[in-house]
Amino acid sequence: MPRPTEWEKREEDAIRQEYAGLAGATLVEVRPARMFDGRVVAEVEVRTRAGQRVVLQAWQDAEGNGPGHLCVTEA
Repeated sequence: MPRPTEWEKREEDAIRQEYAGLAGATLVEVRPARMFDGRVVAEVEVRTRAGQRVVLQAWQDAEGNGPGHLCVTEA
């Protein structure tokens, strides 16, 4: 199995930090997928243990391009 590159390690660390506050979050709402600007967008809203409402968003365009993970935005 190949060893991860430094870039891959930094990306993984950044993702872990971005989602660290979501451990133990409570599901608030699963929103129906929708079309936006030529992309299919899916959203899930959660409430963190600290009471912050956060929206997790993933999208994909017709060519299959999209983020490799969910994007975190404030609700």
